[in-house]
Amino acid sequence: MLLLLKGKLVMWKLKSSRLSYSEVFKWPFASKDRSLSKNEADLSLSVVSLISIRGFNMRFMLCIHALIVILRNRKGDAALCGEETYNPDFKTCCNGTLSIPGGQWCCGNEGYDPDLKTCCRGVLGSPGWQTCCGTQVFNRKLRTCCKGTLSSPGGQSCCDTKSYDPATTTCCSGVLIRPGKQLCCGTKTYDPAYKTCCNGKLSSPGRQSCCGTNAYNKAFKTCCEGELSSPGRQECCGKEAYSPAFKTCCKRTLSTPGRQSCCGTKAYHQAYKTCCNGKLNAGGRLSCCGTIAYHRAYKTCCNGTLNTPGRRSCCGTKAYHPATKTCCSGILNTPGRRSCCGTKAYHPASKTCCQGVLNTPGRRSCCGTKAYHPAYKTCCGGVLNTPGRQSCCGTKAFHPAYKTCCSGTLNTPGRQSCCGTKAYHTAFKTCCSGTLNTPGRQSCCGTKAYHPAFKTCCSGTINTPGRQSCCGTKAYNQAFKTCCSGSLNTPGRQSCCGTNAYNPAFKTCCSGTLNAHGRQSCCGTKAYNPAFKTCCIGTLNSPGRQSCCGSIAYRPAFKTCCDGLLSEQRSCKK
Repeated sequence: MLLLLKGKLVMWKLKSSRLSYSEVFKWPFASKDRSLSKNEADLSLSVVSLISIRGFNMRFMLCIHALIVILRNRKGDAALCGEETYNPDFKTCCNGTLSIPGGQWCCGNEGYDPDLKTCCRGVLGSPGWQTCCGTQVFNRKLRTCCKGTLSSPGGQSCCDTKSYDPATTTCCSGVLIRPGKQLCCGTKTYDPAYKTCCNGKLSSPGRQSCCGTNAYNKAFKTCCEGELSSPGRQECCGKEAYSPAFKTCCKRTLSTPGRQSCCGTKAYHQAYKTCCNGKLNAGGRLSCCGTIAYHRAYKTCCNGTLNTPGRRSCCGTKAYHPATKTCCSGILNTPGRRSCCGTKAYHPASKTCCQGVLNTPGRRSCCGTKAYHPAYKTCCGGVLNTPGRQSCCGTKAFHPAYKTCCSGTLNTPGRQSCCGTKAYHTAFKTCCSGTLNTPGRQSCCGTKAYHPAFKTCCSGTINTPGRQSCCGTKAYNQAFKTCCSGSLNTPGRQSCCGTNAYNPAFKTCCSGTLNAHGRQSCCGTKAYNPAFKTCCIGTLNSPGRQSCCGSIAYRPAFKTCCDGLLSEQRSCKK
């Protein structure tokens, strides 16, 4: 067979009528900036068609910038690495670069075996399954990593980029100081039994209190906002120290004598003065009306206004006696002890108040703003009807024995059922979603009536025969068919996998995908036997019954999983 291979016509010998490996064909006369001529296009189509006839399908081929790449051949699967095809069983693709062998991990552009090497920020080091310090590999038992810098021995603490033993050395703000087991004060160490550190400044003796950068003894001095005063154990008023027995502090202002109350910045004695909203008034233990002090026995405060005499009720800003006057919405009326209708006072025995309007006589019912007697009239929606003691249909009155009200519409005769605005007898008709159907006492399917013994309703669609199961809008017999997500399958009484029915004895459903062999376990969309394989985060590993470390299976007897990485050490402890 003749093929155009890399710009040359060559004789291609096919083995068993199928290609045994992947190949790339390039047309040198095609480019991104130049289209193929009709003759060239016909030639390329002929070659592609010829390949398809000899064992390939076009869906296994890909054209990339005038390259026709066979993605998969008949003998096995291949993958694409950049614009080059490869077999993952024999090669590994890392960032578009191929390396040998296959099935390796990637470190930058290189493939590697994690049992032999460790990848640290794109740099490979030996041996495998170690810890990284920047781009360097190290053993935690032998060395210590501090901010990307390695030092010996291992298992130490860090002081900036240096390692140290806390038992013999102290780290103060990144500076190592001997001896150990002391406290830090800035970059210096100290013994708290002999010195005191206040904001980075050392003072003697030890175990003192701090006032800014100064150390002091509370028994002899008092610290107020960073200022020291004598004697000790005092209260603070701003920056000044004082004794509450002799002075009073009001909003950072000191007054004499002590143990007084405050009115703004002034101190006062409650027995002799009264503080009203920050203003001092003569006379102690009085009530307040705004900023003015008063005695309740002689005056009445109404909304900030003082009235005479005292112990009265309030109507707005005015004081009154309920026995002589009536307050209605802030308006005073005569006489007292009356009911209110808006701003007017009235007696319920002689008048009736309906929505702020007074009607004669009293003790009546209300229909809007009008008063009426229920024995003679009926109120429907604010409209008065004759006679009384009737039922209402909108604004109209009616007797239920003679008429039927359906959604505000009156129908004859009475005591019927309603279907929308129409009245009907249930023995002769059936109402389905506002539509009347014949005969009565039927079931509903949307707006249509039906008998369940002869028909089946499925999502608003009537099917024959009756007493069936539903699959979407279709009726079916479960003994002969199976419904899976609205799709009917044969035979019946099966399990579902998406829209497909299956027998669990012969197949296994994994996340909507059917797999051969029944009663298996699932790993993502794939089925497997736990006796032969192990599933780790959606990835299948061999053999079975292993433990997982991330997506990798391992035997705990030989390796240890530490923070998602495998180690040959027995423990994860540093």
